[in-house]
Amino acid sequence: MLIYGMLAFQFPIILEVLLFFGWLTRKQLLGASRYVLVGILVLSAVVTPPDIVSQCSIAIPLTALYFLSILVAKIFGWGDA
Repeated sequence: MLIYGMLAFQFPIILEVLLFFGWLTRKQLLGASRYVLVGILVLSAVVTPPDIVSQCSIAIPLTALYFLSILVAKIFGWGDA
């Protein structure tokens, strides 16, 4: 569980790199946000034990980091295409 959690929390860093190089846009990320949220919930259900506390301990920070990475990209002007 620890390794999967560590890998999952690399996701916002990968998003920032993709936004920096212009391979993704903020509009694309916001448009796909509902699918990403479902994916985050499924990922957190798969990698954690079957209790709601551990699932939320992965899902809530990943969701916050997803939208925070979009905000950081807006501040720095990445992904404007």
